[in-house]
Amino acid sequence: AILCRVEGVKVKALGVLLALIPIGGFAEPDESELMDEKKLKRIQRIRIFSAGVISNFIVALITFSAFFYFLGFLQPHVVVVDSKVEGIKNGSVILSINGVRVYDEDDVQRALKFDDVVYLQIRQGSEVKTVKLRKITGVYVVGILEGYPAENAGIKKGDVIMTVNGIETLTLKDFMSVMKSTRPNETVTVSIYDGESIRTINVTLTRSPHGDYGFMGVLIGGDYLSGIVLGYSGRLLTNLKSIPTQLLNFKGWLYVIAMPFMFQGFSGDLLNYFTPTGFWRDLGSMIFYLLNILYWIGWINFYVGLFNCLPAIPLDGGRVFQESLM
Repeated sequence: AILCRVEGVKVKALGVLLALIPIGGFAEPDESELMDEKKLKRIQRIRIFSAGVISNFIVALITFSAFFYFLGFLQPHVVVVDSKVEGIKNGSVILSINGVRVYDEDDVQRALKFDDVVYLQIRQGSEVKTVKLRKITGVYVVGILEGYPAENAGIKKGDVIMTVNGIETLTLKDFMSVMKSTRPNETVTVSIYDGESIRTINVTLTRSPHGDYGFMGVLIGGDYLSGIVLGYSGRLLTNLKSIPTQLLNFKGWLYVIAMPFMFQGFSGDLLNYFTPTGFWRDLGSMIFYLLNILYWIGWINFYVGLFNCLPAIPLDGGRVFQESLM
């Protein structure tokens, strides 16, 4: 509407779309004046037709920039993804291990290096308690690929891989590091915990589909610690913060377009997996509401902008495409 007035085109109607709150707007230019070739040049019409799309992308850019900035005020935690220990519930937050504050897998790795027992400080809702457990660590197997070395060696779903060639695999990072040091056709010694006992088996590796190193054929579901499977909420922040760099390649665009279907905002248990810091520390859940608003305003405008770019009448992209060919 503004560009129409700048170019001298009458605006017949203008309004705001309401659904309790404003969710959009519309403008109806005078079509006869807009398409009058004596009144407007082609480039002027293209500017008017592209105004809506450009405004969508500008709003998306501003709101996403604010969203990424405010993500920096969230402190991630180590969380319980699956628990077989009585008194420890799924979704609990692990504040410390053996007196070491833990926020990511590097902290967990450091806290577990030397002690033979495990003291966990856990937050469940508003309750904080300390639990002592026998130390059993490794990576938790949630699946076995058919026909691969792990299946042939007798590794099963639910097993815990504790060591490979005598090297502790405290976390997935440790496991991947050890595996990348092996070679195809190499036979490695693996310590397995099956929930009751520890056994040692030999596994002859095949070539990894991801590089020239050994591969067992196991699917890892998380880090295992004395009956509980750990997750790291910091990985979600890393994925969200990677959105701008994802736009540098085609696969990244597909990933970004699908993001709203994989992440619907901060709600439910996710609110317990992060602690607001800085200015937001004493404002409760306010930062999560702000992040959700920014996230969805950004995505809605991004999608509407992409849709309107389609070269089909009566979409703005179709009108621009038509004008460009005339």
